[in-house]
Amino acid sequence: HINYKDDDETLTRYYPACAELVKRVLGASEVYAFDHNVRSAALKRANEGLKGGNAVQAPLFFIHNDYSKHSAPRRIRDLSTPPKLNDTLRKILGDTPLIDPARVEELMQRRWCFVNVWRNIKEKPVQMLPL
Repeated sequence: HINYKDDDETLTRYYPACAELVKRVLGASEVYAFDHNVRSAALKRANEGLKGGNAVQAPLFFIHNDYSKHSAPRRIRDLSTPPKLNDTLRKILGDTPLIDPARVEELMQRRWCFVNVWRNIKEKPVQMLPL
């Protein structure tokens, strides 16, 4: 079981597992894992942070979309620049962009999508507020 309260473990074990899952299930030729949130009402109330400095977020009570038709292409372009100081990926990439800047326009001409992968952070099933 991955310790999702540890950013380093999440980055080195969960990101690659998510990328392989998306490749296998969707038949994707390329997958870039780039962001995550840990949501927990109990941890949020306890004001408990994650090992690595990120904050725990409260569960959401509504359906939402992370990107719009304008922000999604911008996010891909952002991922072709060096990670910012507060970017989680900076821990593993340093100043190296996740996506090669020379490939951005080529990638933008192909079919692409953002896929959220959700996992329970506890061993027992979620009873309420799954997202």
